[in-house]
Amino acid sequence: MTDGSAPGPTDDADRDRRLLGLLRSTDGSLLGSGGEARVLGLDDERVLRILRLPTAVEVVRARAELLDEMRRGRPAVAIPEVLEIGEHDGRTYTVERRVAGRPVGEVLRTLDRRGRDRLIEGHLDAVAALADLPLAPRPWFGELLGSEPLRSTTWRAYLVERAERSLRSSSLFDHVDAEAIVGDLPTGAEGCLVHLDAVVDNVLACRDQVTAVIDFGPTCARGARWVDAVSAVVYLEAPEITPDADQRDRAVARAWSRDRGLEQLIEPAERWLTAMWSFALEDPAVDRWCRRVLRG
Repeated sequence: MTDGSAPGPTDDADRDRRLLGLLRSTDGSLLGSGGEARVLGLDDERVLRILRLPTAVEVVRARAELLDEMRRGRPAVAIPEVLEIGEHDGRTYTVERRVAGRPVGEVLRTLDRRGRDRLIEGHLDAVAALADLPLAPRPWFGELLGSEPLRSTTWRAYLVERAERSLRSSSLFDHVDAEAIVGDLPTGAEGCLVHLDAVVDNVLACRDQVTAVIDFGPTCARGARWVDAVSAVVYLEAPEITPDADQRDRAVARAWSRDRGLEQLIEPAERWLTAMWSFALEDPAVDRWCRRVLRG
């Protein structure tokens, strides 16, 4: 323990070893780490996802059920599949089926120009296609997961409330009006799946082909079809969020959005997205992005 209450790195490493042993791991390598969870390899077929904060099993089970609901649509690329949910040493974990590929941002560095172009377009196509996955009707719009999900009777009300709650978490953005930010966005919604965190680290690829979309978490919502398609372009264009993208990558993404009639949404969507993510300023990249857009 580092401060008498929170486990330190050594404690985590010891607990990891015990859990990996319990699950008969032959791997144990760190595959990914984010604000919500760390992912370790178990073997060729499975990965271990360890939640960072105390999380009720019911919340984790709701995520597994949502993934099962979406998988009934037979997605063109893999999405996570939960095989087991458990608690050990005070931590909640899931065992999930291993999917092929490495994060798109990493793969971009290995490709020639034509390969990069194909991967950027494939990334955007895969993210946009998430809206086609099945999602049963709900009597609200807003967050699908979490212990206290934010939900509203209209998509517009959710957009405003989500931005307002995040903005008020920091005095840096007291001047930003959530109502005004939402004002330039279309507020109708089809009630489809919205990932909202489909950055290049959460999309996997082998060479120039996308293989999976991962990290479906508390940002997942029931909302409008345009959101993930436009968000993916916004994230690619933001150098703070996608430093591996170059000027040509961003031009390909912009042309992709223009061909689909979405280009006019990029600027207002970026303002809403930075407002929405402004609760996460402990992430240096998010902090720089939010300050540039919202205080610029």
